[in-house]
Amino acid sequence: MCNNVEYYLRRQMREAHVKGASKDEINHLIREYNERCNPVFPIPEERHVYWANSFSHPKLEVFHLVDNQMISEEMEWSLIPFWCKDEAVANKVRRGTYNARSETMFDKPSFRASAKTRRGVILVESFYEYHQYEKKKYPFNIRSKDGEPIYLAVLWDEWTNKDSGEIIKSFAIVTVKGNPVMGVIHNGTRDGEPRMPLILSDTAQLSVWLARGGYENYTYKEVLDICQSSPEIHYTYTPVAKLMGNGGSGNSPRAIEAHDYPELANDVELQTVLQ
Repeated sequence: MCNNVEYYLRRQMREAHVKGASKDEINHLIREYNERCNPVFPIPEERHVYWANSFSHPKLEVFHLVDNQMISEEMEWSLIPFWCKDEAVANKVRRGTYNARSETMFDKPSFRASAKTRRGVILVESFYEYHQYEKKKYPFNIRSKDGEPIYLAVLWDEWTNKDSGEIIKSFAIVTVKGNPVMGVIHNGTRDGEPRMPLILSDTAQLSVWLARGGYENYTYKEVLDICQSSPEIHYTYTPVAKLMGNGGSGNSPRAIEAHDYPELANDVELQTVLQ
């Protein structure tokens, strides 16, 4: 019965999105789905965060397991490792911890403890990457073709400010080598290696990443084996207007609206992968 209810409620949610239903109407359906189906990975209520900038350390819902039960907690984006001795060190370290490379997460001092025992996921409708063409950068919005939420793998940690007693929970998004389309879109990286978030697309991957049954039941190799780029055919890749600065869309509906850059029609490699 729950499978039928799940299908019906998910279809209602998709139709509500298409018809432009209000946030309250959509959240009512989300609450009904979570209460009636008791899913392993509940759908978070919509907050209409159209675009979040890691440099401002926004708070987002991170799902993780405690005693094998799924919980969600608001955490700040850009990870502060537990070992930071004071606020000055914490602020310095977190300038480089908004992303964590999967290939080195078990080795890097900022991430290795979290990679071993504090892994989580965030659910997003889409994410952004920049494409560089003739020394200019163009933002692209990436989302699932089926309209379903995207599960991004994160590492999280808990740091205590010894001066104030404040406890800050924070996270970093895990990245992997970009798929063929992302390899072209995300072409302006400093080291020349295009990246993308680690997207967990099925229950088996989520179980390994979140260590269902206990972290001791999964080897580092098993975790690293699921750290692969997600197939390009599952997503849409849409250029959007600039996000930051004067005239930028910021956190508004404009952030996800398609924007035409006529000059990109001359970018042969980009047009080839987008066809």
